[in-house]
Amino acid sequence: MGRPSTYDADTYPELAKQYARDGKTDKEISLAFGISEGCLNVWKNKYVEFYKSLKEGKHVVDAMVESQLFKRAMGYEFDEITEEYIQIGEDKKPATKTRMIRKQIAPDVTAQIFWLKNRKPSEWRDKQDIAHTGNVEIKVELPEQFDANKGESKKSS
Repeated sequence: MGRPSTYDADTYPELAKQYARDGKTDKEISLAFGISEGCLNVWKNKYVEFYKSLKEGKHVVDAMVESQLFKRAMGYEFDEITEEYIQIGEDKKPATKTRMIRKQIAPDVTAQIFWLKNRKPSEWRDKQDIAHTGNVEIKVELPEQFDANKGESKKSS
C-alpha cells in the first residue's frame, strides 16, 4: 500500500485552475503542488473536480491566446497615448502635453499561415498526400552482350 494522498479537495481544484490560467504547464503545476507529474496525472484521473478545474483554466487562457493570434493575423488599430513634458510662458512653468495617436498594426503573414495550417490542415499543411491510381510499367532493355548474372558486359571474340 502506497503513501496516503496529500490531495486537498477543498483548495486544490481552485489552485489548479489558477495555475492553468497563469499559463503553467502540467510539469510546472505538479512542482507547485510539490508532487511528480505522474502523481498529477493520477489526481486528474481520480478527482473529477480537479481535472475539470485544470481543463477550465487552460481553456480560458487558450481562448485568450487564440483571440490574440487571430487579431495579429488580421491586423488591428489602437490608440497610443503619449505625454510630452513642456515649459509654458516666460517663467517656463513645467506642463504636460498629452497626445493620442491612432496606430495600425499590419496583418502578420506568419500568424495567418499558422492559423490556416491548424484550422484547415487538409488544405494548408506542408505535406500534401497525393494518391496514385493505375499501373506503372517499367521496361529495361539490356544489350545482347550483357551478362545479367555477373553484371558486366561480355566481350566479343
